[in-house]
Amino acid sequence: MMTRFEIVDPERAATRTAAVRRISAMGIHWRARMEAWQVRGGWRARLVFEPDVPTGRLEPRKCAPTFYGATLTDVLQAAHDLSDERLREILHSFG
Repeated sequence: MMTRFEIVDPERAATRTAAVRRISAMGIHWRARMEAWQVRGGWRARLVFEPDVPTGRLEPRKCAPTFYGATLTDVLQAAHDLSDERLREILHSFG
């Protein structure tokens, strides 16, 4: 039996976006939001951190798709359940 994997490019998929919250890190404020898209059997999502600075000074930081849930509500709730400290850890992991 062959297993099939579905590869979805989040840059091209129809996404839904929702704000998670604002955090402070590295001396500036960041807007944390989630991008989610539908895949076979559920939803995938990733976090995007946008710096609250003039455009061009810092680029938004996007993590790999790390959330999966049966519904859009599931992935959004998972992001909202993250603490500010965990969001900062994820942001700092970009280097």
